[in-house]
Amino acid sequence: MSTVAPESWRYWLWGAGLLVDALLLLAAREDRERVASRWAARRERHRGGPGADRPLPELREAGVDAAHLGERLGLFMVIVLGEGVVQVIRAASDQEHWDVRLAWTGLAAMTLLASLSVLSVRRGAAAFPQLVAGGRPRRVMLCHAAGSAALAALAAGLGRAVEHAHGTLPDDTRRLLCASLACYFAVVLVAVPPTLADRGRLRGFLAHTVPAVLLPLLLAVLPVSMAAGAVVPLLLVATLWARGYRTGRAG
Repeated sequence: MSTVAPESWRYWLWGAGLLVDALLLLAAREDRERVASRWAARRERHRGGPGADRPLPELREAGVDAAHLGERLGLFMVIVLGEGVVQVIRAASDQEHWDVRLAWTGLAAMTLLASLSVLSVRRGAAAFPQLVAGGRPRRVMLCHAAGSAALAALAAGLGRAVEHAHGTLPDDTRRLLCASLACYFAVVLVAVPPTLADRGRLRGFLAHTVPAVLLPLLLAVLPVSMAAGAVVPLLLVATLWARGYRTGRAG
C-alpha cells in the first residue's frame, strides 16, 4: 500500500504495519483447550469417515532453547549498535575540519553505543537489559523488537549529531535522539518489573531506570536549542546511570 500512497503517508503506514505485527505477536495464541475443541468438532463433522476413531493427539507446547535464542538476539543487537558506529564514523569522515568539538561529540557517541552494548548484551538476557533469562519467548521477542527499533532510530540520530558537531543541533534531530533513548528505557521499565520478585531489587531497578527515561524526555521538550556536544553527553549520563543497577543487587 505504501508504494502507491503519497510520500507523506508512508512513514505512518509503515508505523501502522509495525504496530499490527506487534499486536499480532502479543495477541495470537493457541492454547490447549482451543485446539482440543477444534479437533473434537472436526471429528464430529467426519463421524463415520476414515480416521474418525483416531484418538486425540497429545498436545505439548513447543520448547525454546533459551541460550540459543539469547545468542541470536544478542547478535542482532550487536548489528544494530554496529550500524550506529558506522553512522558516527561516516559522519566524522565527511567533516572537512576536525577539532575538539568534533572529537568530543564523536567520543561521546561511541561511548554511548558501547554503554548500551554492555547494558543490553552483557547484563541482560536475550539481549534485553536486565530481563531475566527463561522469560516467555513471545514477551521477550516483543520487547526485543521494540528495543531494537528504538536503538536503530538512535543510531541514525547519532550520525546527524556528529554532522552538526560544530554548531547547534537541529531540534528534530535532538527530539529523535532523546525520544529514541527514552523509548528504549521505557520498554525496559515496562518489561522488567514483573520478573523482579524482591522489593529491594525492584526499588533499585526503578531508581536507576526512571531517571534514564525522564532525562531524555526533558531534553526533548526543552524550548531552547542545544549543541550536539551537550545533548549526546547528557544522553550518555542517562545510560551510565541506568547501568548502575545490576540484577543481583538490591537497592
